[in-house]
Amino acid sequence: MNSKQNEVQASNGNKLNGFTITAIVLAAVGFVLNPFAILSIIGIVFGGIGIAKSTNKKDKKWAIISLSLAIMETLLWFAIVYSALAAL
Repeated sequence: MNSKQNEVQASNGNKLNGFTITAIVLAAVGFVLNPFAILSIIGIVFGGIGIAKSTNKKDKKWAIISLSLAIMETLLWFAIVYSALAAL
């Protein structure tokens, strides 16, 4: 019985925290629908918080991936808007 409790505790340590999951979702949805880069900017915030509150390597890795994805989306959106305004 004692070994099963240890297995459950070990598997719970591999979970992603809520901030990281939120950052992943915002970064993924931001590629499809991103009005004024709001979702990407919020994804950057949640990705940073996810990195700060990460407790294991898997959580930190996904937080860094989502943070970098959200940053690239934001830069891409600003480049598109800048080029559209420059064409006017």
